[in-house]
Formats: sequence, structure tokens, C-alpha cells
Amino acid sequence: MNKLQKFTQENSGSDSWGTELLRDDLFNLIFEDDTKSIMYWAGKELAQKYPIITIEDLPIFFEKSNWGTLEKKSESKNEIIFTLSGKYNELRISENDNPDFSLETGFLAESIQQIIEADTEAEFKIKKNMIEIRLVFDINEKRPNYNDNKPLIFER
Repeated sequence: MNKLQKFTQENSGSDSWGTELLRDDLFNLIFEDDTKSIMYWAGKELAQKYPIITIEDLPIFFEKSNWGTLEKKSESKNEIIFTLSGKYNELRISENDNPDFSLETGFLAESIQQIIEADTEAEFKIKKNMIEIRLVFDINEKRPNYNDNKPLIFER
């Protein structure tokens, strides 16, 4: 059974095959070794285009973007750890030798940077059927948010 057959069998009614094809096949063919860096910076650019106001709004954006279920696991003075899960992400992890979540990681890094106004970087690790995203920042090194894009506001 090929990848498309398995995907459609396990995700009947899902329309995310096109995203799967782009994210885990085409981009790797085009960008090769630079895929992770390009996707990370693309995620940062998307966060600038679609600014989020609060940390609590991030899971809503992820859900609406079909990126999965985002949950804040821990927070300290200089670090926040999120987990990203969901059926689609589990499938990407199981079906790809090296699934990449740099887009989501970059988006989180830039969003947190805008929210707390401090330089923020992030990295992801795949743990079982979920992704752990670790963000680090120095709250003492303030960075004003100069983003002129209108923030997204979500109804609760």
C-alpha cells in the first residue's frame, strides 16, 4: 500500500492530503537540506502576518489552521514548553522518516516573542506520537513589538 492509499484509508473524509504532500514531500525535494530553516522562518513570517494577542489564543489558531492540538505543558522564567498532538500529526510522525514541524515551531517562537516582547527561539522534538516544542527567551532583554498587522481576535 502506498502513502496516498494509507493516508486516505486512515483519514477518510479528510482533505489534508494536499498539505501532507507539500509539507513532507515537495518542500523536501525543492529545499533539501534547507527545508527546516526555511520552514522555521516561514512560520515566523506567518506569525508576523497573523499576530496573536495572548498565549491562550495560540491553541485556537493551531486548531483553526489544522496544525493540531497545542497545549502548554510548563512555564518558567525563561522557558515555555508546549506539546502538539492530534491524529494528523500522529500520522505524519508514523509515515515519514523525518517529519518536520519547523513551521509550527517558528510560528510559536515569533508569536511568543511578540506577546512577551523578548527575543525568543524554539526547537521541537518528536516524543512518541506528539511533538514537544521548547521556547527559550530572556525576559530581561526586552524587544518592542513593531508589528503593524492587525492582531487576530478569537471568540471564546
